[in-house]
Amino acid sequence: MSIALVITDRNAEKLQKLLQQRLPNENIQLWPNISSPEDVSFAVMWKHPADIWQQLPNLKVAQSLGAGVDHFTFDRHIPNNITLSRIVVDSLATQMAQYVLGVILMRQCRLAEFAKQQDEVQWRFQKRLKGNRVIVLGVGKIGDVVARSLVQNGFDVTGWSRSAQFDKSYPCLYGKDELYHALNDMDYVVNLLPDTEETQDLINKTFFDACNHDLWLINVGRGNTVNEHDLLVACQLNNIAGATLDVFKQEPLPADHPFWQTSNIDITPHIAAITDQKEIIEQIAKNYLAMLNGEQVDNVVDKLKGY
Repeated sequence: MSIALVITDRNAEKLQKLLQQRLPNENIQLWPNISSPEDVSFAVMWKHPADIWQQLPNLKVAQSLGAGVDHFTFDRHIPNNITLSRIVVDSLATQMAQYVLGVILMRQCRLAEFAKQQDEVQWRFQKRLKGNRVIVLGVGKIGDVVARSLVQNGFDVTGWSRSAQFDKSYPCLYGKDELYHALNDMDYVVNLLPDTEETQDLINKTFFDACNHDLWLINVGRGNTVNEHDLLVACQLNNIAGATLDVFKQEPLPADHPFWQTSNIDITPHIAAITDQKEIIEQIAKNYLAMLNGEQVDNVVDKLKGY
């Protein structure tokens, strides 16, 4: 048995070293220098090469390096016998909830406007913004923590998902018709949807046309969920109040992208929630040992749903 780290967008030597310390008796191979591919039964992947499934003929479990599984969702060549898993740790949900709450409170208290006034040496009173109605798109493990955090802080929260949810402590809608009907009554939209064929460009012109002009969009889910051209137009025409974006279709966001110059769009560089490497190591090790013992791995990805 062997573990392969198939991570193509960064140097994974530190991850290899830490995982080796956690699993000292295992052979951990680092792509592309996999000397015995036939021994690999478990692989940790991020932006894997298209032919990796042929390279690893005895692979049983493919573990995403992060919570996102976009690299799995749109790969139609994954053999049916391979179990897919993703990283889900409590700290991610907590960080995401803190980020979203911080963005909303900062807007309500007009802190960005006061910072600009300070730069301009202006002393000018402004009332806090009203509006505490929030709809959270995607109320899975992370989205539910975000929604409950907002409820605990006095916000009127509604959840939305592609299928009915009956186990939440706040009302939940499902289906596009219910979403579009609700948007006009919302002050904030928080997007935490996964990147699937059904969610790509879901937040588009039709979506913005259903919103009221005071609505603020917060995207901490996936960049592909938002039609960037339609968002730009909606912000420029003040069809919505604006947006805080932490994820984008292309990252890093290109220097010539018009979002940089749009005054009612706030940008952060994909930092809303950052997974602690120790937690990643522990979850990878736990799933690998579960596979060895013939047990179910944690956080299995539904191949049909895409998350």
